[in-house]
Amino acid sequence: MTQPLVISKQEQPVSAAPDNYQVAMAEFVKKHKSSDGNMNALQQTVCKHPALLNGKYYQRSISVSGAQFLYPDLADHYLYWIFAWSRICGDQEYLCAVNLDQQISASLYVTIDSNLHPVGNKMNCLFATGDIPNELNVEVRNGKAVRLTIPAGGMVCYVGGLV
Repeated sequence: MTQPLVISKQEQPVSAAPDNYQVAMAEFVKKHKSSDGNMNALQQTVCKHPALLNGKYYQRSISVSGAQFLYPDLADHYLYWIFAWSRICGDQEYLCAVNLDQQISASLYVTIDSNLHPVGNKMNCLFATGDIPNELNVEVRNGKAVRLTIPAGGMVCYVGGLV
C-alpha cells in the first residue's frame, strides 16, 4: 500500500524540474487548483466527458524520437517529468498528459490504443492549459502514437477513436 502524499508548509515552490516527482506533482496540483479558469474549464470538460473519470485506465509510454518508448519511471531526466495516460470507454480513447516541469514545454510521442485508431485518424483537443494543436495525427509508431505538445507546467486532454 502506498503512503499518502504529504507536503509540509516549509517546502518551497518548484522553479524547474525538481529532484522529487511527488513534490513536482504536488506543485502541479497546487498551481492548477489556484487557477479558477483552468479548474472550471477542466470541470466542464469532465462533466461533458465522464469517461475521463470512469473509463478504463492505461498509463502510456512516451518517446522524444518516436523510436524508443519508455514509461516515466524508466525515462531519462527530460521525460521523467511527463506523465501520460488514457481512459478508454467503448470505442473512444481519452488521452491526457501533464508536464511537471514548470519551465520547459515538451513535444513528444505518446502511445495510443492501436485497435481504436486507424492510420490517418485524428485526435481532437478537449482541454489544454496553453497554446497547443487542436488536432493530432495518428502515426504508426510503437503500434500507434500521436505527437503531443504539452506546455510547461501544463496539461492536455484529447479524444479520438472509431467513429
